[in-house]
Amino acid sequence: MAAEKNPRKTYIDVLRILAILLVLYNHTNMRGYCRYALVDQPVFKFLYILMAEFCAIGVPLFFMISGDLLLGKEENLPELFKKRILRILLVLILFTGIQYVLNQILLSGEAPSFSSFFDLLLTGAAPSYWFLYAYLAFLFMLPFLRAMVKFLKPQHYLYLLILALVVNGILPLLNVVITTFSCSEYFSFPILENTLFYPLMGYFLGHEEELHFSHNTEPVEVKKTPRTTSHSSRKLAWLLLFLSLMFQTIGTYARALPLSEYSTYDKGLFTSSFTAGMAVSVFYLVRNHFSIAAQNPGSFFVSKILPTLAGLSFGIYLTERNFRQGTKEFCDMIADSTTPVLGCILWILLVYILAGAFTFLLKKLPGFRKLL
Repeated sequence: MAAEKNPRKTYIDVLRILAILLVLYNHTNMRGYCRYALVDQPVFKFLYILMAEFCAIGVPLFFMISGDLLLGKEENLPELFKKRILRILLVLILFTGIQYVLNQILLSGEAPSFSSFFDLLLTGAAPSYWFLYAYLAFLFMLPFLRAMVKFLKPQHYLYLLILALVVNGILPLLNVVITTFSCSEYFSFPILENTLFYPLMGYFLGHEEELHFSHNTEPVEVKKTPRTTSHSSRKLAWLLLFLSLMFQTIGTYARALPLSEYSTYDKGLFTSSFTAGMAVSVFYLVRNHFSIAAQNPGSFFVSKILPTLAGLSFGIYLTERNFRQGTKEFCDMIADSTTPVLGCILWILLVYILAGAFTFLLKKLPGFRKLL
């Protein structure tokens, strides 16, 4: 009976797998993600920019998934701290310790000390661990977001999306294309931060057919039915995805930053501009497409394979750096004998398999299953 009331969201499993694969590509640096900076041929340069721009939605998808799953839950503050915040803190301390031992002590020969470990814990043991700190910030804000969504109507979410596209997309693009155009740095919108915007959009897209918002802003539950979407809605989602990707690519070409001026964050790409349009479109399209599969929960692939693979995503994120660094020669070997694109893709799949297998075994150990 419980399974009927709260069926597993198959599209969430698919989005988790897609998101971690995109994050893995994001970490390939000059072997994939930043290779557009080393390529002169227009076709290949365009291809690499498209791939890099699209993979920018990996982290936003994770925040949208969290918004979908967590914003509608009822938890008091002690439950939130014990069940969610404490878990991420333990993960952060544990895997910072692992990275500290592997990289600072074993590889670098640094003498272990509490102060150096504590400094590492505060600044991040691995560049990709920034997400854990951002996710902690999201969890601390969760009570406020849960209160907020009880009173938001569908038009508020639409307004929020348009705001993101204009403020983070169109205005920066104008600043690149028309060099004399600029906005005041004080013209900012805190609600468009990743830890706020994407969870809100994820909640809306995951619950738009389960809640009907009346004119008095009180949510009224309605009977759950299989998700359906009109042909026009799907076309709009595809159009938004295409335009967002094209505008970001145009912005990157127009920006034309030399390699020496790449920042650690964007690496020369016109990122975080129309990423909202891409992330929302992909979430919407995946959600509606895989709602059909969710109607057949008896399928072994849907009920066993997808949940198992999706459940490995967090562990893959935490451990992929070590497997990536240990197998980068594999990418170079394939790239030399075929093409850099194929070498990078196969490298990502290899890292996914190795980190996934390691996570699968790690979750067999007492305590790790709940952490990962």
